[in-house]
Amino acid sequence: MIRFNSILFPVDLSRESREAAPFVAAMAYRFSSQLFLLHVLEPRLSYYPISAAASAGALQHDTEARQARKNEFQSFVSEFFRGMPVRPQVTEGDVANHIVSCAQENKVDLIMMPTHGHGLFEVNPWTETRS
Repeated sequence: MIRFNSILFPVDLSRESREAAPFVAAMAYRFSSQLFLLHVLEPRLSYYPISAAASAGALQHDTEARQARKNEFQSFVSEFFRGMPVRPQVTEGDVANHIVSCAQENKVDLIMMPTHGHGLFEVNPWTETRS
């Protein structure tokens, strides 16, 4: 029988993440899996070509925006995984590198990620149509 002792769910707080969350919770429950939730923030002030060009106001805005994302992630965890043993983590940097690192460090058996509907699997003809 297949066993998933640990599952990683990278969360970008998108609509797709919210739609996938109940399925992730069901899989973790079904297999009594340790569930890792990962949210990766963009590097601080990544939208400034030279970090010294950032004004005090921009720095304050960046700090507030980052805290808002952390709060939103905490709300997401509480909303979809209440009462479940989860290990939420917020980190900063390159998303792909952090997903791979988290999976390796925690010996994850399964990574569950929704698609944003770009590319080969854009439309599921059984559930959705797009115009």
